Amino acid sequence: MQPGYGGPGEGPAVLLDRPSKRPIQTRGCEARRRVEVGAYRLFARKGPEGITVRELLGHANTSPGFIKSHYDSIERLVEVAVDGRSRKVVGDILAFVPGRGTPRMLVQKAAAHAAQVVATSDYRELLMVCLREPDRWKAVLAALGAALAGCARAALEASSPPVFAHEAALIAFGDELHMRLALRPLLTREDPSAAEVADAAARAASELLKGLFQP
Repeated sequence: MQPGYGGPGEGPAVLLDRPSKRPIQTRGCEARRRVEVGAYRLFARKGPEGITVRELLGHANTSPGFIKSHYDSIERLVEVAVDGRSRKVVGDILAFVPGRGTPRMLVQKAAAHAAQVVATSDYRELLMVCLREPDRWKAVLAALGAALAGCARAALEASSPPVFAHEAALIAFGDELHMRLALRPLLTREDPSAAEVADAAARAASELLKGLFQP
């Protein structure tokens, strides 16, 4: 089970694996994936008002009946699509394997891994969707923050000796990555370079190291 969240508007990230409203079936899985990816891409690019049924049907190569039978509405389809993308991004962040090493070494390793994920178009698009309607997607934003903090905590707990970080340092860790690798590219429309990713990772690691303490 991966850290997820309770869905739009249901509060902070929690450990759960809630079943979808409709049971998963083998038939149509690829079609659903195609439809959900199509809806998500359109939503990320145009916003909720920018999606028309005609455009979505053409993008996903499907029929109105398929959407009606599987999602009930475009609104529900968008929720499922955002949920699926957020679970993927959170899973990518939590795929970090710290290994063993000194606190400084593992913090730097965790920061480099997190920076690589935050710099991807998947992460930036998801953040852009959430920032359009932060109240609606506050649980998604909470899940992203919890995943970044979880990545950092995994490094600290595996270090020798194990250390811990103040909550403010964990928040600063995530904020540094967001500012340099997610928010700035959204404004400039330019992908971060390898040097920018490395610089953001170094700055995020520095913020985290400031807040370490040994129990």
